[in-house]
Amino acid sequence: MLYWILDSFSHKEGRDSAVAYLTLDKGFSNDGEFNKWIWDQIQNKDNAELVRRLTSFHALGKTLPFDGDVKRFLGALVDGIVTQSKCTRVIFLLDEIDRFTQGYLRGGQYQSFAESFMWQVRHLLTSRNDFAFVFSGAPSSLELFVKKPKSAFYNMNSVVQPMVLTPFSAKSRKALEQSRAIVFPGGIQGHYALPDESLEFLTNICAGIPYYMRLVAGACFAIAGQPYVLEQDIANGLTALLNMETGISSLDDTTDPVADEYTNISAISATSRDDEILAKAVLLTAAKLISPLSGARLRLRRGQLWGTSSPLVADHHLTVEQIRRGLDVCEKLNVLRRAAEDLPDLNFVIPILGESLRRNFARHWANIEEDVERIAKALVH
Repeated sequence: MLYWILDSFSHKEGRDSAVAYLTLDKGFSNDGEFNKWIWDQIQNKDNAELVRRLTSFHALGKTLPFDGDVKRFLGALVDGIVTQSKCTRVIFLLDEIDRFTQGYLRGGQYQSFAESFMWQVRHLLTSRNDFAFVFSGAPSSLELFVKKPKSAFYNMNSVVQPMVLTPFSAKSRKALEQSRAIVFPGGIQGHYALPDESLEFLTNICAGIPYYMRLVAGACFAIAGQPYVLEQDIANGLTALLNMETGISSLDDTTDPVADEYTNISAISATSRDDEILAKAVLLTAAKLISPLSGARLRLRRGQLWGTSSPLVADHHLTVEQIRRGLDVCEKLNVLRRAAEDLPDLNFVIPILGESLRRNFARHWANIEEDVERIAKALVH
């Protein structure tokens, strides 16, 4: 979709903008690595027409400062493309921006470069009018690089214009048709009957995210015992997917498809390491207390997280205030949300994430248990 939109604003349609399509496929620890990568990416098939438009592409490569910082390299690259293409602006589409988020969370040189890169891009965007970037990725990147007060693009409304895509749904006949087109690949069409109720259930547990919808549908079709697919068949398909037991290698090789969601969510918005741990503790406990697959029919009450029978209180001795701190992070990141403003009920925004955490609770909890105990003991002392 982004390719199609940007093409309509590019030289391909007689406009005066050159567009370069770049998909992040690795992390970077320094400027030189990124500079060499972006030059290689411009030479791939997605940018063949742009390269053909340049009068001397290889001559341009010989003049670029590959060992300089990103700001200097991109500035020289834009100058060369504008001069050779006779366009007045260069637009870079950088897809899978989550790679920078993962680098930031990885720490060390990767975190330093991720922060430095965003500040250098900010300087270019505010100092030149022949340069533009379109970043594409998960909402976690928006939280980290735009919404955090110390981020490069915080409060930069004149430069950054976020757009969040509306997820697929089952709220209307047209929405159902669009969702059905997502979950039925060509070879499957006509072999299975997916009633509206089952499709709505599938769409809801995947939060309308096409990637998850396709995975769950594929798992369901792989193990379904009959062509008429019921809600229970979809639940069984999800279970098989998470257990890597669908019998389809391309699905079973997708180890924990929502792992990145959990890796990114709490660390991004947490103001401290303790808040990160509390957010993870709340999220895991919510998954343990109630199955996210119950959907709208059964929700978790907020008070269950800090009631006397809650594992966070009874087993780990956290206070109501600490649990609320963790819940605040989860709600801010839109991982857990209230059913309505005036109701105490909570549910998982992405139910498939909650179900994955529920099934892998022991492994995830083992990684934070020591810190949870530390936080609780610090309060006592």
